Amino acid sequence: MQATARSRFGAPSSVHSRCPAIHPGHQLAAVIETRVLSCKPPNYLPAGDDKNRINPRISPSTWERASNDWRKINGCPASHGGDHRSVPGEEEMACERRTMRNLIIAAALSSLAFAFPSFALPSQGHTQSPFFYKGFDLSSLKILEEGPPPAIYKDTARHNETRPAEDILGDGGMNTVRLRIWVNPQDYPNQTANQYDLEYTLSLAQRFSRKGYRIYLDFHFSDTWADPGKQYPPAAWPKTVAGLATTLRGYVKDTLVAFQKGGVHLSLVSLGNEIRHGMLWPYGYVDVDTMPTAARIQNFTDFATIWASARRGVDDAVRAGVTKPSVMIHIDDGWNRTLQLDWFGALTGTGKVTTKDWDVFGFSFYPFYGTNATLGNLADTLNTLAAKYNKPLHVVETDWPAICDGPDAPELSDTSVPISPLGQIEWVRDIVGVVRAVPHGLGQGVNYWEPTWLNNTGLGSACQEAILFTADWSDWPNSVTGYSRISVDMFEVRT
Repeated sequence: MQATARSRFGAPSSVHSRCPAIHPGHQLAAVIETRVLSCKPPNYLPAGDDKNRINPRISPSTWERASNDWRKINGCPASHGGDHRSVPGEEEMACERRTMRNLIIAAALSSLAFAFPSFALPSQGHTQSPFFYKGFDLSSLKILEEGPPPAIYKDTARHNETRPAEDILGDGGMNTVRLRIWVNPQDYPNQTANQYDLEYTLSLAQRFSRKGYRIYLDFHFSDTWADPGKQYPPAAWPKTVAGLATTLRGYVKDTLVAFQKGGVHLSLVSLGNEIRHGMLWPYGYVDVDTMPTAARIQNFTDFATIWASARRGVDDAVRAGVTKPSVMIHIDDGWNRTLQLDWFGALTGTGKVTTKDWDVFGFSFYPFYGTNATLGNLADTLNTLAAKYNKPLHVVETDWPAICDGPDAPELSDTSVPISPLGQIEWVRDIVGVVRAVPHGLGQGVNYWEPTWLNNTGLGSACQEAILFTADWSDWPNSVTGYSRISVDMFEVRT
């Protein structure tokens, strides 16, 4: 989407002349991205002076080795003597672009942000790499399959064979399924009973667990949706902080025990969904913008009491025989480093929650809600928190549009990524690259939100479609059919 025309394999001199130099001392990945990624052609890979300016300590052989390692992860053809101009086709060029982003961000951060002595490379096989979660939120899948109208999923890579959606996504690299759970959905006005409740979610978890997928349980602690704009407490729960804390602790324990008895091992458990403003409002509401710091910490006190009680529910479940899952705290706006530092600083500042109480950071990272949601800013946040807390980090919600036009179309945070199924692949693999580049193997997962939701194709955005299937309603009201897009393979290239 450049205003200036360019040839397929190069850029006009005017583009290069607008690219500012990279000076040692710039310490934010956002600066690296602004100064390098935004002004290079799609097939650009750093060479010569650019390499020296990004990180002068990296040798040519290390650049080449890193390039080939990232190409393997991204599913690109291997380099041949450094001649990248021979790579044909839009998909291959997008793959080269992902590799370029991985290289630049990893090299720049290793040199500038944390002064690590070596280039951040993918695993070379001589050390045990942590498990990398490649997941999809499939919470709505059973509702869609049951209808009305019932949804049918077809695998276009297998001549439109009808298959379970998770099998299609599994062939594309999925190893984890994320599932939300509500408390008593029938207690919320105009809402379907049993929707995302324990019985519903456990049945889905059993189905996916039998097929070998890791299960990530996302507690909403509500009878309905919980997110930064709403965190309604269950209607039947108490109306005091103390009462809520006690009830919440028992609810967490009982839920985890139920999954264990149901034969499901939970790998990840998020205690709350996008809890930037706390949960169980108004009792656990927080405002991270409260100033000064002492007032912010005081503002977090009731929320910390409530969250700590949920965490003790996990311990109670473990004492009852449940295999301990990794405990996650999930916040939105993963690109906002200041927000995350202030938020976690206030939570621990209360003294009611310590850094030992959670195992994993989880962040939402969407391109629709602010042009600051860039890969560079995401990298800056992840690397900063990794250095401060030394804990694993995941991007647990993201998506990218396959169709997004018209007067209501939002401004996306990365105009270089195409709005198409290929763009969906590029966006997610770019994120995977940023997460994998977090030092010491602390970047450990990426999840795409609700790829199969055929009757909610915009997934909460103003874009028309961000799912990974093309919906065909021609047989309505008898059925709706979802034909897989090439983006179902975003986590892996099929063989």
